[in-house]
Amino acid sequence: MRGVVRYTKAIAEEFAQSYPECVIDWDVLYAGAVCHDVGKPFEFDRANRQRWEADPADSGMPTFRHSVFGMHVCLTVGLPDEVAHIAVGHSFEGLHMGVSTECTIVRQADHGWWHLAGALGLVTPETVGVLSANLRARSA
Repeated sequence: MRGVVRYTKAIAEEFAQSYPECVIDWDVLYAGAVCHDVGKPFEFDRANRQRWEADPADSGMPTFRHSVFGMHVCLTVGLPDEVAHIAVGHSFEGLHMGVSTECTIVRQADHGWWHLAGALGLVTPETVGVLSANLRARSA
């Protein structure tokens, strides 16, 4: 998460400095970057994974991906819709909706971080998943 937050900041600052006419809601951007993976503990909870794997036809595998559950968490605790939008839109679910400027920045930072971390051998290719079918990771 820390890497994605820093990468988000670097991307946004580069555009803001190079193109001062850019309008970025920095509060939404930073809150969205921090909260983008808030649903990961649900999706990767050991008990949930075992339940889903036991009978995927019962409730899916997973029942909800981290992005959808993250949106639920954000809204449940009273965060603005714009932050919940980043939680759901930063991942593949964002392909099925129009995404905000701030969501686009977080999405690019998230996907870019995982691609580069995988290429540099900092994470295993399995953790990158379908983002990098063509990734040829260096040995760590």
